Amino acid sequence: MQTLYVTSGDDDFFHRQHEKPPTSALEHFEAATRKEAQGNLGSSLDLYRKAYRLDSNVDQEYRKKHFPQVMSVPSINPSAQLVTVPKPAHISQEKPGISTAELISSFAACPILGAGPTIEDEPPPPCPISRVPSEVLVEILWHVALLDPAAFGRLSSVCKRMAYHFAHEQHIWRRLCQGSEFGFGAMHYDFACDNISWNTPIHIVTYYRYLRFYPDGSVISLLTTTEPVDVVRYISKKNLETLHVGTHSHRRHQHHTSDSAQAVVPVANPIPPVAATTLKSCLRGRWHLNNPYPAPPESEQSEALPSAPLMTSTSTPAANHTSSPSKLHQAAPAPTSTSGNESLPDPRDLFIETEGVDPKYTYTMHLALRSASGGRPVGENTASPSNPSKNTKLMWKGFWSYNRLTDDWAEFGLRNDRAFVFRRVRGWGMG
Repeated sequence: MQTLYVTSGDDDFFHRQHEKPPTSALEHFEAATRKEAQGNLGSSLDLYRKAYRLDSNVDQEYRKKHFPQVMSVPSINPSAQLVTVPKPAHISQEKPGISTAELISSFAACPILGAGPTIEDEPPPPCPISRVPSEVLVEILWHVALLDPAAFGRLSSVCKRMAYHFAHEQHIWRRLCQGSEFGFGAMHYDFACDNISWNTPIHIVTYYRYLRFYPDGSVISLLTTTEPVDVVRYISKKNLETLHVGTHSHRRHQHHTSDSAQAVVPVANPIPPVAATTLKSCLRGRWHLNNPYPAPPESEQSEALPSAPLMTSTSTPAANHTSSPSKLHQAAPAPTSTSGNESLPDPRDLFIETEGVDPKYTYTMHLALRSASGGRPVGENTASPSNPSKNTKLMWKGFWSYNRLTDDWAEFGLRNDRAFVFRRVRGWGMG
């Protein structure tokens, strides 16, 4: 007779077998999948890394072990080439795919299906466009594309029939590309303007012209975009000599002079960098006012010889200095006197001749002294009181360029050039 013993549940125990640590790449991969299924992503990530370090193709070994391929009848390879990459089972069992163009072409005979019934066992809502002929449908799509190309593109996702017309109606796309409704031809900007802006224009200064006259008949001309406050007080012969800015012959002489012969002279007031850079574009020249007295009768005999009486006091000789534009001669006569005498030259006319930006050019300016408040006409017998505000600006009359090599003149347009205005400059030197 056997005796039965009843014990508590705490006395029952099981011996758990300890898991062996993975050694191969496949074991690391399997352990990683188990940790991932348990939700321990940190440990699974470490195991995945160790598995791929041991074998970079461990995932393929895992698929072969746990997801074997279905046996299929091997196809006969007509070519003698070796197949190196095995095809997956789901691809080998399917039919060979067709291209996207062939797939869309197969939608040509597909009907346009209407929407299903909203309530079960009820007739579906009508679909009038499904009974429209193809010719009318293409015409509708043509107008939709011209009104909104984006809506025309969205129609391709409505049904197979629309996708076919979207891809095969080339005349619609040709009309969109060649038309003026889209692209650069359609970039028209429409904006509302304030009426006040038309009556108050904004003057934008694009460049400045500076002229400094000297009593000896020399002049310095400068064309720049620098503001007057930054450059006017530094326009002088002394500063040009400091910066080695001069005539072309003077520049060539400085170029051949050795550096050892040049003495370094300390500058008491150095020129600011902005002004120094601007002054390098200065041009030297000569100026003279028009002769107020008429020429003697003997001068008429020398008209056959080429001469230029308006440009005799120039410092830069030209190749054919005697040639001058006809407009310059025509501009010399001034308004007639009140006594009815012959036309006299206007003594307020000023002529300036400077060197050009290139040695082969010479610039000639024809200006006239004028007052801002208006002055008395020339030749008036009544003596006018001294007025310091007279002759405060120089009006343009002509601007020419002379080419020494080709011996021809070219006139500059003065449409956007304003008159010169004299400015008082504090701190002028006498140099």
